Amino acid sequence: MASSSSSPQQYEDSFASEPPSKRIKSATSLYDVFINHRGSDVKQSLVRELYNSLEESNIRVFLDSAVLEFGETVPSTIANVIQSALVHIVIFSKHYAQSAWCLDELLLMLQTHATIIPVFYDVKPSEIRKQKGTYTDALTTYEKKGKHLDKLDKWREALQAVSKIDGYCKNHLDDSSLCKKIVSAVLRQLKKSFPSAKYPVGLDELVEDFEISCDLMRKKNESAKFVAIYGMTGIGKTTLAREIFNRKQREYEASSFLFDVSKKSGRGQLPSLQMKLVKDLLHETPPEIFDVTQGKSILKSRLRCHSPSFLMVLDDIDHVEQLDALVITNKLNQPGKNLVIITTSDEQILTWAGITDRYHLKKMDRKFGRKLFCCHAFHEAHASTGYEDLVESFVDVCEGLPLSLQVLGKNVYGKTRDNWQLELEKVSETLPQELKQKLRISFDSLNEDEKQIFMDIACFFVDKQKSVALRVWDGTGWSGLHALQNLKNKGLVEEVEQLSWNGPQWHDDRVSLRMHRHLRVMGREIADGIDFPRRLWRHQDLKSLAPFLLKELQLSGTFMEECPKLSGISKLEKLVLNAEEMPIDGWPLLESLGVHLTGLVLREDTLSGQLASNNTRKSKSFVLSNFKLKGLLALVTGVPGRSSLEKVEISKQNLVSVVIISGSHYKSIKSLKLYHMENLFEVDLSCLTKLKVLKLKNCSKLKSVSGMSDLAKLEVLAIRQCPQLNGLPSLSSLDRLERVVIDQFTNIGISKLSGDN
Repeated sequence: MASSSSSPQQYEDSFASEPPSKRIKSATSLYDVFINHRGSDVKQSLVRELYNSLEESNIRVFLDSAVLEFGETVPSTIANVIQSALVHIVIFSKHYAQSAWCLDELLLMLQTHATIIPVFYDVKPSEIRKQKGTYTDALTTYEKKGKHLDKLDKWREALQAVSKIDGYCKNHLDDSSLCKKIVSAVLRQLKKSFPSAKYPVGLDELVEDFEISCDLMRKKNESAKFVAIYGMTGIGKTTLAREIFNRKQREYEASSFLFDVSKKSGRGQLPSLQMKLVKDLLHETPPEIFDVTQGKSILKSRLRCHSPSFLMVLDDIDHVEQLDALVITNKLNQPGKNLVIITTSDEQILTWAGITDRYHLKKMDRKFGRKLFCCHAFHEAHASTGYEDLVESFVDVCEGLPLSLQVLGKNVYGKTRDNWQLELEKVSETLPQELKQKLRISFDSLNEDEKQIFMDIACFFVDKQKSVALRVWDGTGWSGLHALQNLKNKGLVEEVEQLSWNGPQWHDDRVSLRMHRHLRVMGREIADGIDFPRRLWRHQDLKSLAPFLLKELQLSGTFMEECPKLSGISKLEKLVLNAEEMPIDGWPLLESLGVHLTGLVLREDTLSGQLASNNTRKSKSFVLSNFKLKGLLALVTGVPGRSSLEKVEISKQNLVSVVIISGSHYKSIKSLKLYHMENLFEVDLSCLTKLKVLKLKNCSKLKSVSGMSDLAKLEVLAIRQCPQLNGLPSLSSLDRLERVVIDQFTNIGISKLSGDN
């Protein structure tokens, strides 16, 4: 490949002359093409033009001056590249055999069994085959000087073998014409391979980790023939699978890579994919396949007669039926012959299909993430001077997602610092179209409940407790727990364990929800475009509510930093407050509501105040007065382990019913006072087993108070000015009753007792 007389300084000078974009590759990465040549003969002529043409065709080609850095051991570096390259180009020139390195490389290339394309540059194939002219001179010189005696015979055999392969002679062609012929030949040879990543940052490490994992899987299960690569959208599953395919396909008699199976399946193209399998695995023209069942039968019968070992990649599977249509199970029962690699964003599919050997592709390491971003942003592996801080900020917002690093890097390429800053601020609110479109694919695959819950998490519940979110979803009728599990399986949501001082406590109340930053931005953008249900996660959004003729509004306090003002929503009939940590101290919220409000639902988890004047945290009192409400008030209290509400006072309302609903083990309310409720028709106390004080006053239409007999701890009962209340249940079971005040009643059969209210 290079002159044996080349020095490290010559390599360093040659490397330094290259533009930065050529220096970003690691010399240990997989290359599509390796060029074996005598540098002093052709490096600055044919090889330079050939290298540039192959690069322009998005083919990764190894050239010493482009990738070797000072201090690298050239022979070991080259040996690694030769072993992984898919195509070898050997350029025989007049002084080729004078380089022992060139001849050693030739031996290595023959050992790999990769494709070799010989090029005869100003020499004839017969000169090499019969070792005449400069070739016999070079070999004779080695022999006379006593050098490389152990290799001479091997070199001669290698030269004869390669010179017999059909190749390309310069003859009367100029370098440009010869180069075009070579590039066309390379493209034909690579047609079964696929372009590798333009910037293969971290791929060597990933492939190595994958292979180590597969070795462990094989030791655990000798007959394992499926390996799945799974992870969130944009994490690099297809890139890794393509790299593995390119490296391993020579180990098998046949190979096939099916891209975008989910998309093609959605278009009804599964039969076409089955035909491609027949063509790739059996190397024959497939019959016309019209439906999936027919295709399965053809695959099974054809492969029964032919048994090539094969490597198959099924990319982007999103339904178990796709595996059933494409995987030839009878072939996979043959031990040690075949391998199927599957990529998917949905881990649940692997469970349904019984695939236990899985490789979880996680977020990119920050070091590699920084390098990948710089490759796209600067076309070199490091940040330009003056941009280092902005690079770190972009790496932060990308959170290790290769797709984001690539798209955002390309977006800022060639722009000024000011434009970089604008792009950084913009991406927190809206995503570039290319990034949005690719991430949106995962969202579109969700069912309706999953979409709603995805948007809820994006708007409200990132870094919030899972248990809080589940309670809200339970109240909406969405299947929260099931949908959340599906979102986790698809890599769209993570559950993060919160640690306490004595170690991890894996319990719902100790688990918070996480989502990649760009998924969150996408989710909020989608939510912004949906009229119902309308999500308002920014406080300023509430100002835009007034023009709407809203009849129902649900607010979650998990995200609010101050109380919202709802004046102007005059038609509101039902207000639902999920009061988890809601800052409701002194709310003007209810004062401004119109007369149409017929329902108020307060889910009291941990009150951080109250609706009247109490400013204490985790208030034990709830007071509702002087608000024009009518209809039903449902006060829901009693969150496991956190119930603290003890006193409830409601007055001057137009409510017709009050229902106190409490969990069976968390009935914390001890005092209930209902005053001046002129339209109140009924009260249900059946859940308030800890109630000690009950006071009803001036409830002129109240006819029913149920659940009295369950109030075993009741100590004070005061009922005044409730003329429609025709009777009460027996109070004989209320052993702790100390004071009873009842007036303006007739025919209820209870003696009137005096006392304070």
